[in-house]
Amino acid sequence: MEKLKSEKTIGTVAAFIAGASIGLLALMFSKTPSSTVCPSQSELTKKFSLLISKLPNFRIISIKPFAPHSHLCQVVAEVSGQKNAFLITPDAKWVFTNAIDSATGKDVLALQNAQYEQALLKKREQGLLNMNLDKYVAFTYYNGKSYYSNPPKYDHYIYFITDPKCPFCHDTEKLLMDWANKNHVAVKVIVLALPIHPGSFRTSVGLYCNQKGLNALHQAYNSSSSFLSQCPAGKQYEDTIRKEIMPNILGTPTFIGENKKIITGAVTNEDQLNALLNKI
Repeated sequence: MEKLKSEKTIGTVAAFIAGASIGLLALMFSKTPSSTVCPSQSELTKKFSLLISKLPNFRIISIKPFAPHSHLCQVVAEVSGQKNAFLITPDAKWVFTNAIDSATGKDVLALQNAQYEQALLKKREQGLLNMNLDKYVAFTYYNGKSYYSNPPKYDHYIYFITDPKCPFCHDTEKLLMDWANKNHVAVKVIVLALPIHPGSFRTSVGLYCNQKGLNALHQAYNSSSSFLSQCPAGKQYEDTIRKEIMPNILGTPTFIGENKKIITGAVTNEDQLNALLNKI
């Protein structure tokens, strides 16, 4: 999976903690024997109750003494399926999201969290490829026109998961349309309104209800959604995309090629798009 600039569908545990009223520091340490008595999961859950109430599907997976350093505990927690490791003092008053080994200069927490992220990337990539994506396509863009049904026959195609209020999606759409028109590639568009973007849900629903295509979606980034009429079918579509597509991607835009290659993030050149096709 190629990962470029994108709007993430979820945040890390560290990012959520950074926004909470908890002490947050980076730690530099030298290895010392561990003699820490850490809180139990139930004790830590109680101490983090205010934080947990603000997080989507937060759960603590494990707590144990931080082996390289005494008087600290390592916590592995999960938010919406993404694992993150961080350190706490035994009283949980201080949280450390970075831990740099003074002997090596390496951030041991960053290395561990990178492994968690790679595992999640592979899991979500496989989940996305196992889905019947055609059932989630709002419209197909082909040779300058968008079709909500019965698109013309085409030889090459890609899937494009986008959000009308996502800046990285907006930056990529003009290049995508020009490339698709030049190479006669069908772009199967799945519209996902991320909760982090104000007005995105109403805009996405309005585009669907009024059968507006990729050109209108691109223009909607800088315009109000108030003029777009809403309908139950559009709301049902967007609710389904959020429920079934969003858990299987890392962010928008996401491209899935006819050759099963996945790119997450804004593409910047045609070679990246060409790599999504079997042959051009």
